[in-house]
Amino acid sequence: MTAWWIEELLSSVESASMSLAGQRLMRLDRGMNGVASSLITTFGYIWARLVGRLGGLSDEEYFWEPVSGCWSLRQDNEGRWRLGGGGCGGPAPDPAPVTTIAWRLGHLGGMAVGGFADRRFGEGKLRTEETGYPATAAGVPGFLDEHYQAWRTVAAARA
Repeated sequence: MTAWWIEELLSSVESASMSLAGQRLMRLDRGMNGVASSLITTFGYIWARLVGRLGGLSDEEYFWEPVSGCWSLRQDNEGRWRLGGGGCGGPAPDPAPVTTIAWRLGHLGGMAVGGFADRRFGEGKLRTEETGYPATAAGVPGFLDEHYQAWRTVAAARA
């Protein structure tokens, strides 16, 4: 028996005409050329849902700290935006601090997706210190798209 969420995903993908950055995405239920194509299609669908749900996010919400001591995105003394806690690459303290939406989106888009693409397919030189994190909520979709497209381009070339 197929898990309910898989059926729900297939149903929603089948009924939706999805597009991301002007490209029509393949449907999950039609002749996949392999696992890579399926992964690209599924990830594109999930990524489009994430970016779509960011519409209307305000700067106040983006930087909101529900408790003191949150890891967030903050300007350093030189005016560059940095992720608290280093953003990635090392073990998190136990217990891990609460993170803001700004931190999570910076980590997810910049270092998880963009960093993975760079480490796996690029030169492996992308560092959190060099990443241009968005200073406003309005800058998030472009930031996410930049790093997603880097991943998608190299993944599609290898599919």
